[in-house]
Amino acid sequence: MWNKNKLWFRYANNVLAADVDSATLLTKYLQNVNRGRRFVFAFEIIDLQKYKVIKQPQKVKQSLASRGNTPFIFLTGKN
Repeated sequence: MWNKNKLWFRYANNVLAADVDSATLLTKYLQNVNRGRRFVFAFEIIDLQKYKVIKQPQKVKQSLASRGNTPFIFLTGKN
């Protein structure tokens, strides 16, 4: 997977990688991360343990990052 010379090349979307396969993997990963960030504004968190609904995008993002294996925290779409 790695180039023998370990030279880095700049690919599409400003991705630095050693070869085309690595660049493709990194590009797909970055697309998934960005997609998650964009949809934070369309969701809210329902926390049944604390009896509250979290609607602010920044707090939704924090709750998703810190929830881990915590039960009774649900991601729902705003309607």
